[in-house]
Amino acid sequence: MESVLEKDELDLIAKELQAAADEYVLELEACGDKVRAEEVRECLSGEPVKRRMRDSIIAEISYHKTHRSFPFRSYSSDSFGLASMAYDRVRFFTEVHFESFWDLLKYADEREMCTIPGCTTCYCMPFRELCWKVGPDWMNELLSAAEPSRTACAEFAWMYSWYGALTIIRDVVFPNLPADSPLMKQLLIIDEERREERRKRAEAGAAKVRAEQEAAAQRREERAKETAAHVERTVKKNEAFRRISGIAKDLAETYSDNYRGNEITLRREGDDWVLRTNEFRIVLKK
Repeated sequence: MESVLEKDELDLIAKELQAAADEYVLELEACGDKVRAEEVRECLSGEPVKRRMRDSIIAEISYHKTHRSFPFRSYSSDSFGLASMAYDRVRFFTEVHFESFWDLLKYADEREMCTIPGCTTCYCMPFRELCWKVGPDWMNELLSAAEPSRTACAEFAWMYSWYGALTIIRDVVFPNLPADSPLMKQLLIIDEERREERRKRAEAGAAKVRAEQEAAAQRREERAKETAAHVERTVKKNEAFRRISGIAKDLAETYSDNYRGNEITLRREGDDWVLRTNEFRIVLKK
């Protein structure tokens, strides 16, 4: 991650790291653990460790300064807790020994750190803080030392998804981390596969929606045809009824004059209309 700190702030970080290292060694000597104190002194005298501690603090502070995570105005031991941060880095780098990225995952799992990308409960802060302690340079070395073999991936599959942990590191903690390590390349391949899978699911869903819309339109069209046919049949039936009713009325008037007391009825029998009286039956064909 690119540093957004000024030169005086970088000098202050180096000064606090040295003071924290001396304090930790004195504490060990005061406890009578001179062997451990000598080991720590020898470990902290190496330039790679000093650089890793400095880069890890710079990366964390730069992140918070860029995203305005804390309402601070300056980086001093009192306002930001730089002294305690430096002391924490000294203890971390002298007590923890990671050989590869898998060791980092095991360390996080033993402490039950959440590595679910986008978690809205803890925001993966414990794991993010662990990654900030490691720093971008050492993290890149750990990733380079971890081969994305099936054995290693299967070993940690029951713990959590290494994909999720590495996604947090790449997208949140160290966005500018080099992508040339084997594990990062594997992550890019998985990302591409998941994007392709999401694209196919989206296309399949869109095709299903289109098919349902077309089927619904076809059903509406069929219902409209059935309705039109029913309306047409009803109109024809009403016209026929009016026409036959007129004929029946004329016949009724005629036969009522000639045959007093005849009861004349008009009813439907199948497709025909039948005119009945007491003496005869007249069938009016359709």
